[in-house]
Amino acid sequence: MSAFWRFLRDKHNQQVLGWLGGGLVVLATGLWVAVVYFFPPQKSSEPQSSEPMPPTVQADCGGVAIGGNVSRSTITGGAATSSDCAPKLEEAVVAFREALKERSRERVPLEWARVQSNLGDALAHLGERNTDAGGITSEI
Repeated sequence: MSAFWRFLRDKHNQQVLGWLGGGLVVLATGLWVAVVYFFPPQKSSEPQSSEPMPPTVQADCGGVAIGGNVSRSTITGGAATSSDCAPKLEEAVVAFREALKERSRERVPLEWARVQSNLGDALAHLGERNTDAGGITSEI
C-alpha cells in the first residue's frame, strides 16, 4: 500500500494521471455527443397525458389567425372585414366551447381561464365584423 501512495505523491505521476483523467472526460463527452447525435431519442406518437386532446381550429382570414391547441391559442385581429371570416370565427367559438366542456374551472383553472379568454376574443372579433349586435349579445 505504501508503494501506491509513493506512486501518487510523485509529481510526474500526478501530472500523467491528470492528463489521463482529462482525456477520459473528453473521450466520455465525445462518445455521449456521438450517441445523442446518431441515435436521437424516439418521439412517441401517443400523447403524454391521459387527458383527451382538445379540438383545434385552423383558419386564415386576412388579418385574423386562429390556430393550434384551442386552450393555448391566440387570436389576432386585423383590418379584414371579409364575410368569409365570420364562419371561421363561429367555428372557433364552437371549438372553444367544446374545450370548456372538457376542462372544468375546478380541475384545470389555468387552462379554463385561457379558453375563456380565447372565447371572449373570438366573440369580440366576431362582433367587430358583425353589424347585428343582437346576435352577439345572445352569444355572450
